[in-house]
Amino acid sequence: MKLFIVRHGETVENAARIVMGQREGQLSARGKQQARDIARRLNGEHIDCIYSSDLGRAVETAKILSESLGSDMRIERRLREQYFGGYEGRPFMTLLRHIKKTGEDFFGLNPPGGERAEIFRDRVHCFFREIKKRHERDSVIVVTHHGVITVLLASLMNKTPEFRSKDLLRHGMILLAEVDAGNAVSLRYSVPAKGHHRWDTVWEETKG
Repeated sequence: MKLFIVRHGETVENAARIVMGQREGQLSARGKQQARDIARRLNGEHIDCIYSSDLGRAVETAKILSESLGSDMRIERRLREQYFGGYEGRPFMTLLRHIKKTGEDFFGLNPPGGERAEIFRDRVHCFFREIKKRHERDSVIVVTHHGVITVLLASLMNKTPEFRSKDLLRHGMILLAEVDAGNAVSLRYSVPAKGHHRWDTVWEETKG
């Protein structure tokens, strides 16, 4: 399976440093351009299916890709971001202060009134297991969110749930994970907005 992992384009709220979580969000002009740049970068790739989170900012990004690439789009609730409870819609610094006060890791976060980290990771892992079986020989795009991508990367690279790499989670980037029948994994990335037209290797592992 070839899995192209895309974080939705930048939103107006992202630019203002607002906690989004499961709020819909609206792509900024820059976010729309990022989506168009990604579509151009993937032009010529055979894409069997595009899966998108059901949140507005991801759907808007996925529609741009779908229309440009001529690929079917499917909405998937399990790809939505973690729910951050009462912190959603508030300045990001308020969430950071909570993390500092409680000593919680950001990706092991159990926000008051929100979605527990373990439940969040379980739904993402469930989705990933399903598409590996369903699309074993296919090329698939997944349009999703920062937290979901972190969980996917940790799973692909056999890292702990706290694993993260900010360099691989920026808006406008494409991550390409290739998983063969023996579960050998390679992970590469491209940054279309910077005229980055090659795939640079991030990580490889051979299993079996």
